[in-house]
Amino acid sequence: MKKVLVVEDDGDVREFIEVVLSTLGYETRLAERGEAGLHIAQREHPDLILTDEQLPGMRGVEMLQRLRAAGDSTPAIVMSGRSVPIPPEVAAGFLSKPFSSDGLSAAVQELLDRAAERRR
Repeated sequence: MKKVLVVEDDGDVREFIEVVLSTLGYETRLAERGEAGLHIAQREHPDLILTDEQLPGMRGVEMLQRLRAAGDSTPAIVMSGRSVPIPPEVAAGFLSKPFSSDGLSAAVQELLDRAAERRR
């Protein structure tokens, strides 16, 4: 079972993502803040990170940059309600809020498929 770390400060959005991903058979780990997401990612090594950009404290891109600096190459999708430049070396995907369950599912599956292809 693939493990997805979800870093999202909005409880309703976090719960929506958790329900959608769990229904699709993914194991989820949840964090409200970038600092917590950083620690969970380092400890649990998820298959994918799905993070909001606008987080209190450490922003989503900063969390991913710290992981990259430590050698972590876990595929990541950044979510945001506004267009923000995301360096391609930090995150391979962008999901514009609001999004549907189908949009979320497609983005997650596409990135996991691309990561599997690169490992082959």
